[in-house]
Amino acid sequence: QPPTLNGLSISISHCTLAGGFVVCWTNGVQVGFDLEDVARVTPAIVSRVSTAEELSAAPTPAALWVAKEATFKALFKVAQPAVIGELSVLRWTPIKDKIWRFYACNRHHPTHEIEGVVDQTENLILGLAKLSSQLWSR
Repeated sequence: QPPTLNGLSISISHCTLAGGFVVCWTNGVQVGFDLEDVARVTPAIVSRVSTAEELSAAPTPAALWVAKEATFKALFKVAQPAVIGELSVLRWTPIKDKIWRFYACNRHHPTHEIEGVVDQTENLILGLAKLSSQLWSR
């Protein structure tokens, strides 16, 4: 269960290189955040929880991985599946170099669409997601 503080949504992630968190001050909005070491996210790992269609649509396997992790966290209390493999991430839009917007959902509850952003540096990749019904502007 993700931490909360007076109804605020908090999502925490860490890897061997860094750690971080996101706090959403809008009451009732659940966010999801994931941070990974790019070198540790291999295509073999991602393929265990993804379809071939998802892998071919994603800009990189690491981008797909953090998108799924962030989506899983953002769906807490709404439509979070039992396992991350039940999430579908098929739509990607490039924003700029190594930054992508994605759209995802639980395959069993496709009406709860999640919108998110993935940002990749040389060594780190992070994903941030929230429900599309409460979109942010960039």
